[in-house]
Amino acid sequence: MRTRSQILDEIQTIAADTLDWSGTISETSNLVEDLGLDSLSALTLVIEIENRLRIRLAPEDEAELLTVGDLLTAIERRLTQAGETA
Repeated sequence: MRTRSQILDEIQTIAADTLDWSGTISETSNLVEDLGLDSLSALTLVIEIENRLRIRLAPEDEAELLTVGDLLTAIERRLTQAGETA
């Protein structure tokens, strides 16, 4: 299974590739306040994460996403459910 750090690196890469984000992303980064995501850019980020990691976040996951840490937790949960192993 991917480590939390590896998933964070993947989020950083996706944000840079799809949203032209050039800053540093940490688990405490707020998706709206720190990353400046609006509903469209948040959706773009989530869809690209789903595509690259081959998971689907549930609507209840998306409703709980305030920080990058929340996003990491949701991704880990879906990867575990998908049966990803090391």
